[in-house]
Amino acid sequence: CQKLTKIILIFYIATSLIKLAQVLFLKNEFSAAKATLDRLIQENPEFKSQDGHLLYARCLKSLEENEAALEEYKVLAGYYTGAEAKCRYALVLKKLGKTEQAQILFKEISDYGKDAPSFYRKAQKTWIDIANSHLI
Repeated sequence: CQKLTKIILIFYIATSLIKLAQVLFLKNEFSAAKATLDRLIQENPEFKSQDGHLLYARCLKSLEENEAALEEYKVLAGYYTGAEAKCRYALVLKKLGKTEQAQILFKEISDYGKDAPSFYRKAQKTWIDIANSHLI
């Protein structure tokens, strides 16, 4: 019971820090948002969150730490549910002049979107549209 209580407490603190980082990010306080997420990572290295990881990559990108953002997006693209992380990864690749790699990802998103069930296409419409608009 004590172990379960500790797990619940860690989860609560971690999700609270992610929410705080989201608010800071929305207020364009990217350094503070990143610092909040760095604290989360340092204090709870075993805690994993797709949304927290995506927010971390977005902070790096907003701080123009493009190479670091690129690495985070690369990892995210491999496991993130939906097309957002892969699309954001492709956008950073394109910005850094890695057009061929970006085009491969934009095409993957576009092709998957064409064959995906309608619920997926609807949920991922923004990212599929962005990918389609960047295809050469």
